[in-house]
Amino acid sequence: MTAILNISVPAAGTYAGPTWQLRVPSGSQPVLEAQANFTFGSGTATTLNTYLQTSFDAGQTWCDVVSFTQFTTASARIAASVIQGAVAPAAVTDGALAAGTANALFGPWWRCKYVVVGAYSASTLRIDAFSNVGIVPAGANAFN
Repeated sequence: MTAILNISVPAAGTYAGPTWQLRVPSGSQPVLEAQANFTFGSGTATTLNTYLQTSFDAGQTWCDVVSFTQFTTASARIAASVIQGAVAPAAVTDGALAAGTANALFGPWWRCKYVVVGAYSASTLRIDAFSNVGIVPAGANAFN
């Protein structure tokens, strides 16, 4: 597992985590599995929307792949699996995919985007990912 995002939930706003690449050897069918772990501290009238996104153009534009179930005022953990090769048209959204849904997009660049509404205190969000191919920070030359 690689922690692709590990943050204390910030003030209200829209944020993006670091960019990662999946290094896919020729002939393989990559799988990416991700687990979002939200630990609630305190806050009221708060929501945290978290998206796993992919990019086909080196991060110029981003497409939602997974919209984790919306986090509110209780700790929760949710996981998703994305497999390359599913053939289905998908609407391209950036931070607008309905909570608790996913689509079949699978590009080489990945990140997490999160939207905070309200004020959280002492709350954390960690997203761990596993893949059967290399997960490396964007621009890195070595495999993980």
